[in-house]
Amino acid sequence: MISQIPNQGYDNDATFFLADMQNNWSIGNPCGEDNYMTIECYDNMNMNGNILNIYYANITIQGQIINEGPITFMCDSAVLTVLEETLEVEQNETIDYTIKMYPNPARDFIHIDGQGITDIIFYNLNGIVVKHYITPTIENIINVSNLPSGMYIIQVLNINNKIITKKLIKQ
Repeated sequence: MISQIPNQGYDNDATFFLADMQNNWSIGNPCGEDNYMTIECYDNMNMNGNILNIYYANITIQGQIINEGPITFMCDSAVLTVLEETLEVEQNETIDYTIKMYPNPARDFIHIDGQGITDIIFYNLNGIVVKHYITPTIENIINVSNLPSGMYIIQVLNINNKIITKKLIKQ
Protein backbone atom coordinates (compact mmCIF):
# COMPACT_ATOMS: atom_id res chain seq x y z
CA MET A 1 0.00 0.00 0.00
CA ILE A 2 1.19 3.50 -0.83
CA SER A 3 0.13 6.46 1.32
CA GLN A 4 -0.09 10.11 0.28
CA ILE A 5 2.15 12.42 2.31
CA PRO A 6 -0.17 15.03 3.86
CA ASN A 7 -0.26 18.82 3.31
CA GLN A 8 0.01 21.03 0.20
CA GLY A 9 2.41 23.67 -1.19
CA TYR A 10 5.62 24.12 0.78
CA ASP A 11 5.60 21.00 2.86
CA ASN A 12 7.66 20.90 6.04
CA ASP A 13 5.83 17.74 7.12
CA ALA A 14 7.18 15.88 4.06
CA THR A 15 10.75 16.46 5.28
CA PHE A 16 9.96 14.35 8.35
CA PHE A 17 8.48 11.52 6.23
CA LEU A 18 11.38 11.49 3.74
CA ALA A 19 14.17 11.61 6.35
CA ASP A 20 13.22 8.13 7.60
CA MET A 21 10.65 6.48 5.32
CA GLN A 22 8.79 3.81 7.27
CA ASN A 23 6.21 3.20 4.50
CA ASN A 24 5.76 3.51 0.76
CA TRP A 25 4.84 7.14 -0.07
CA SER A 26 3.40 9.25 -2.88
CA ILE A 27 4.32 12.91 -2.81
CA GLY A 28 3.13 15.92 -4.79
CA ASN A 29 -0.10 17.19 -6.23
CA PRO A 30 -1.88 15.73 -9.27
CA CYS A 31 -0.04 16.30 -12.56
CA GLY A 32 -0.85 19.66 -14.17
CA GLU A 33 -2.26 21.36 -11.05
CA ASP A 34 -1.30 24.97 -10.34
CA ASN A 35 0.07 24.12 -6.88
CA TYR A 36 3.62 22.77 -7.40
CA MET A 37 4.91 21.15 -4.19
CA THR A 38 8.47 22.05 -3.13
CA ILE A 39 10.16 19.94 -0.46
CA GLU A 40 13.64 20.33 1.07
CA CYS A 41 15.11 17.50 3.13
CA TYR A 42 18.06 18.99 5.02
CA ASP A 43 19.72 15.67 5.79
CA ASN A 44 19.98 12.20 4.29
CA MET A 45 16.86 10.50 2.95
CA ASN A 46 16.59 6.97 4.33
CA MET A 47 14.16 5.08 2.08
CA ASN A 48 14.46 1.83 4.07
CA GLY A 49 13.85 0.03 0.76
CA ASN A 50 10.37 1.59 0.41
CA ILE A 51 8.73 2.97 -2.75
CA LEU A 52 8.54 6.72 -3.49
CA ASN A 53 6.15 8.02 -6.18
CA ILE A 54 6.85 11.63 -7.17
CA TYR A 55 3.98 13.55 -8.77
CA TYR A 56 3.88 17.33 -9.30
CA ALA A 57 6.75 18.10 -6.92
CA ASN A 58 10.34 19.23 -6.66
CA ILE A 59 12.26 17.39 -3.93
CA THR A 60 15.77 18.44 -2.90
CA ILE A 61 17.81 16.18 -0.62
CA GLN A 62 20.76 17.93 1.08
CA GLY A 63 22.45 14.62 1.99
CA GLN A 64 22.40 11.21 0.37
CA ILE A 65 19.78 8.58 -0.40
CA ILE A 66 20.29 5.64 1.95
CA ASN A 67 18.77 2.14 1.61
CA GLU A 68 17.33 3.15 -1.75
CA GLY A 69 14.05 1.72 -2.99
CA PRO A 70 12.26 2.21 -6.33
CA ILE A 71 11.41 5.80 -7.27
CA THR A 72 8.64 6.46 -9.81
CA PHE A 73 8.39 9.76 -11.69
CA MET A 74 4.65 10.10 -12.26
CA CYS A 75 4.58 13.56 -13.93
CA ASP A 76 6.88 15.10 -16.55
CA SER A 77 7.58 17.91 -14.07
CA ALA A 78 8.65 15.61 -11.19
CA VAL A 79 12.15 16.50 -9.95
CA LEU A 80 14.46 14.81 -7.44
CA THR A 81 17.80 16.49 -6.72
CA VAL A 82 20.43 15.07 -4.38
CA LEU A 83 23.05 17.67 -3.54
CA GLU A 84 25.61 15.50 -1.75
CA GLU A 85 25.20 12.26 -3.69
CA THR A 86 28.43 10.30 -3.68
CA LEU A 87 29.20 7.05 -5.39
CA GLU A 88 32.06 5.54 -3.47
CA VAL A 89 34.44 3.51 -5.60
CA GLU A 90 37.47 1.86 -4.11
CA GLN A 91 40.70 1.88 -6.06
CA ASN A 92 40.80 -0.95 -8.64
CA GLU A 93 37.00 -1.36 -8.36
CA THR A 94 34.99 -0.93 -11.52
CA ILE A 95 31.41 0.21 -11.79
CA ASP A 96 29.03 -1.67 -14.05
CA TYR A 97 27.49 1.01 -16.27
CA THR A 98 25.08 -1.44 -17.85
CA ILE A 99 21.58 0.00 -18.13
CA LYS A 100 18.48 -2.18 -17.99
CA MET A 101 15.35 -0.77 -19.62
CA TYR A 102 12.11 -2.75 -19.52
CA PRO A 103 9.47 -3.50 -20.66
CA ASN A 104 10.07 -2.66 -24.28
CA PRO A 105 7.62 -2.16 -25.95
CA ALA A 106 5.90 -0.26 -23.13
CA ARG A 107 2.41 1.14 -22.52
CA ASP A 108 2.32 2.91 -19.15
CA PHE A 109 5.64 2.70 -17.29
CA ILE A 110 9.24 1.77 -18.05
CA HIS A 111 12.01 0.84 -15.66
CA ILE A 112 15.49 2.24 -16.27
CA ASP A 113 17.95 0.75 -13.81
CA GLY A 114 21.71 1.09 -13.43
CA GLN A 115 24.47 2.50 -11.24
CA GLY A 116 25.73 6.05 -11.62
CA ILE A 117 22.72 7.39 -13.58
CA THR A 118 22.45 11.20 -13.53
CA ASP A 119 20.04 12.03 -16.38
CA ILE A 120 17.42 10.25 -18.48
CA ILE A 121 16.39 12.05 -21.67
CA PHE A 122 13.63 11.00 -24.09
CA TYR A 123 13.78 12.20 -27.72
CA ASN A 124 11.15 11.76 -30.39
CA LEU A 125 12.32 10.76 -33.88
CA ASN A 126 12.57 14.46 -34.84
CA GLY A 127 15.28 14.90 -32.19
CA ILE A 128 13.06 16.94 -29.86
CA VAL A 129 13.35 16.34 -26.10
CA VAL A 130 9.96 15.14 -24.84
CA LYS A 131 10.99 14.16 -21.29
CA HIS A 132 14.08 14.89 -19.18
CA TYR A 133 14.66 13.58 -15.67
CA ILE A 134 17.57 14.40 -13.41
CA THR A 135 17.89 11.44 -11.08
CA PRO A 136 20.57 10.03 -8.81
CA THR A 137 18.77 6.74 -8.24
CA ILE A 138 19.57 3.20 -9.34
CA GLU A 139 15.94 2.13 -9.89
CA ASN A 140 13.89 4.58 -11.97
CA ILE A 141 10.29 4.00 -12.98
CA ILE A 142 8.95 6.52 -15.49
CA ASN A 143 5.38 7.17 -16.54
CA VAL A 144 5.18 7.05 -20.35
CA SER A 145 1.40 6.73 -20.63
CA ASN A 146 1.09 10.31 -21.92
CA LEU A 147 3.51 9.76 -24.83
CA PRO A 148 1.96 9.09 -28.24
CA SER A 149 2.59 5.62 -29.69
CA GLY A 150 5.80 5.37 -31.66
CA MET A 151 9.56 5.03 -31.29
CA TYR A 152 11.69 7.13 -28.95
CA ILE A 153 15.43 7.43 -28.38
CA ILE A 154 16.41 7.29 -24.70
CA GLN A 155 19.76 8.69 -23.61
CA VAL A 156 21.00 7.76 -20.14
CA LEU A 157 23.91 9.82 -18.81
CA ASN A 158 26.11 8.64 -15.97
CA ILE A 159 28.43 10.27 -13.45
CA ASN A 160 31.38 10.00 -15.88
CA ASN A 161 29.36 11.77 -18.63
CA LYS A 162 29.11 8.51 -20.57
CA ILE A 163 25.97 8.36 -22.71
CA ILE A 164 24.12 5.10 -23.21
CA THR A 165 21.49 5.17 -25.96
CA LYS A 166 18.45 2.89 -26.09
CA LYS A 167 15.40 2.69 -28.35
CA LEU A 168 11.94 2.55 -26.81
CA ILE A 169 8.76 1.49 -28.57
CA LYS A 170 5.71 3.09 -26.97
CA GLN A 171 2.48 1.18 -27.69
